[in-house]
Amino acid sequence: MALDHAIAGFRSATGQSHTGRCRRHHPQSLPRDAFQRRGSDLTMERTREKRWAICRAGHFHRGVYGGAGLLLRYAPGGRTPVYLLAEQVRSLDARAWGIPGGPIKKGETPRAAARRVAAEEIWPVPRYRVARIEAQDCGGGWQFHIVGADVTEPFIAHPVKEAAATGWFTIEQVSSLPLLPGIRKWVDERITRTVR
Repeated sequence: MALDHAIAGFRSATGQSHTGRCRRHHPQSLPRDAFQRRGSDLTMERTREKRWAICRAGHFHRGVYGGAGLLLRYAPGGRTPVYLLAEQVRSLDARAWGIPGGPIKKGETPRAAARRVAAEEIWPVPRYRVARIEAQDCGGGWQFHIVGADVTEPFIAHPVKEAAATGWFTIEQVSSLPLLPGIRKWVDERITRTVR
């Protein structure tokens, strides 16, 4: 099935985003005493609903056990790959684009966490084949795992709960979006490799 035909209506292959009915959540202001430093160790403190961590570099992160996200790619033979992104509404960088992702739960693998959190942000989550898992270290001991996976057919990803919009974009189109820092780093690395 041709990509343009399968996603007719929101033209995601050309970088157009799809918005839908969703519950919009905005990050609550965090209490000043929610974070405490304890030497050089990661510090975990409970806020109203979420667990947050401060790494050794002083960065705030959602997820005591790290984070994971699902990067879905559709790459039909001979055509430019497109990647599925979601506009975030519950991160510290609300309104930025990133991959469906969130905190890893205790005892959960990055692969399982990526599947779970993706289902919290987009619907449906189709069958996919995991091609790679990349771990990004913030420089202070906290890691975010990008679970890269391929889908065999395009699909319309409806934003739910923790996403405001979704869209399929080429790597060049992704680079022009307001991105979460981790995804910006991933994109810059891919563009650098292509130039070389």
